[in-house]
Amino acid sequence: MNSTRKKLITEKVYSILKNGTPLYQVWGISKQKMERLYSAAYNLYSAEKYEEAGKIFLTLTLCNNADMKSWLGAAGSAEMLKRYDKAIVAYAFAANLDQFDPLLVLHAFDCHLALKNYPQALACLESVILRCSKKTEYNDIKKRAESLRSILHKTIQESKKVS
Repeated sequence: MNSTRKKLITEKVYSILKNGTPLYQVWGISKQKMERLYSAAYNLYSAEKYEEAGKIFLTLTLCNNADMKSWLGAAGSAEMLKRYDKAIVAYAFAANLDQFDPLLVLHAFDCHLALKNYPQALACLESVILRCSKKTEYNDIKKRAESLRSILHKTIQESKKVS
């Protein structure tokens, strides 16, 4: 590859990264096609075909890493397949996209709890409580998280006694 072509490619990649252009646009995939793929994944998920749905949702997240619905679909599919580590990562991406929604972190809490990752589960609850403190509409979720935190503290203390 000659230096001029290499420079053009480098400039194009830099421009894409700088502007945050989703890859589906770079690749010339239409928004309608992306929506059809999402619908197909959603239908597979609804039909409890989590493996197939998860693959499409993950592909969609690669094409547009700012698409909340695709991250939630990928997370939900992984969680239903008991692939909690993968679900946690997808929920974390979703939670990063919406830093105010406590439910995203609460789902990650469930996955950490399933893996018996108690310190991480506790950190999730702390984050849920913090997110809930910003809006009164989340008061019920905050109370639930505080109750779960209390129970989890006891569980951690009991597991330390056994060890």
